[in-house]
Amino acid sequence: GVDAAVACMAAQQQVCADLAVPFDPAGLGMTCRISLDLYGAPAFEARHDMPEDPRSSGWEFTTPDADPWALVPEPLYLVAQHYPDVLPYLALPFGRGFRYEGGVVTAG
Repeated sequence: GVDAAVACMAAQQQVCADLAVPFDPAGLGMTCRISLDLYGAPAFEARHDMPEDPRSSGWEFTTPDADPWALVPEPLYLVAQHYPDVLPYLALPFGRGFRYEGGVVTAG
């Protein structure tokens, strides 16, 4: 509950501080766009861009072989449930992103 939420926010603030970027957490109830083959993928890239849709977080998650025109909307919390290691990085500001590969997250 609350302890997990506070720990997640602290981890997000630490990632942003380590990268010297503003803390800009996305609401997990917002949507994102994902590759159709994201779940179960061993590697993917995530990019946080300014969304056109006010319901969107602006996050896009794409696998290496994804068709960029075939992304589908998904609640951001479902991506976080499948890949909890990415939660600390979901507060990166617009224009930033990260790579997930084999359970390791690297900010870019």
